[in-house]
Amino acid sequence: MSWKLAAGSLCAVAGIAVGLWVTQNNDQQVTADQVSNNISQQGLSKNLDKAENTAKSEELVESSNLPVPKKKPQLPKLDGTPVVFWQETGQQQSVDKFDIPVDHLQVDPSYIEQIQVGQVLEFPIPELNKSFITKLTDTANSFNGVHVWTGVIVDGDPTENVIVTRGKVQTHITISTREGIYSAVVDNGSGETQIINENNIKAAVDEPPVASSGKLQAPQER
Repeated sequence: MSWKLAAGSLCAVAGIAVGLWVTQNNDQQVTADQVSNNISQQGLSKNLDKAENTAKSEELVESSNLPVPKKKPQLPKLDGTPVVFWQETGQQQSVDKFDIPVDHLQVDPSYIEQIQVGQVLEFPIPELNKSFITKLTDTANSFNGVHVWTGVIVDGDPTENVIVTRGKVQTHITISTREGIYSAVVDNGSGETQIINENNIKAAVDEPPVASSGKLQAPQER
């Protein structure tokens, strides 16, 4: 019976050894799987970071190629700060069909839309090489959508004034000064402006008749 007992003990020991070997191998397999998963996650995270950085770089490149937005002009304010209403274009003075000298200016169309009482507007007059600062003090609505503003010349005489008449298509501005009366016509859509000295109109109308062959002749029709 002793040899059977010895054989049984040997089998039990062998079984325990096999169980331990299987358990150890399973633990090692789990550990290896965990390491592999960690490596895969780290690789995925790096790839995501790389893709995100690439996308940001592309966005920066695209944004650098975008045109720089133009600075919007300063709209007329109500705080007493003078705002230059129109600018000279550099276009040479021309004459109209009546041979009246015409200066060419440019207004930002948004200025036309923003006209209101209380604004201080500066009007350069190319013929005088001088600007007049005006303040709009009153307003009135006229028939058929025409809007009228009146104002004074800052530090000017009581007889000096400005009248702004805005219609649907054009805006007419009359600046009455001691140096002369200046009338401007502004295209509301484009802002193109033409200004004349009304004294030149009076001079053309008052042109005396011309003597020819001893006879008086009326001035040529313009």
